[in-house]
Amino acid sequence: MATYINEQEFIEDMKNFFDVEFVYRGKSYFICPLNGKFEAGEAYQDAFAFESIQALLDGFMLEGCPLKEVILELEILAR
Repeated sequence: MATYINEQEFIEDMKNFFDVEFVYRGKSYFICPLNGKFEAGEAYQDAFAFESIQALLDGFMLEGCPLKEVILELEILAR
């Protein structure tokens, strides 16, 4: 199972405009850098747009927790 080793590894993926697909607590999610913003959401649901990597880390909620608090628990499917 692939996971992030730290928050900085995730930030580097976002800076390099990598799409990321992952599972958290049995649900599938995606993050897609697009036109200087970051689209994120649960698979097959409407996405939320975030203006910056920090806004994504602080504002993208997974099961009631911000992404930055659970980033090391994500099961990375593709990046």
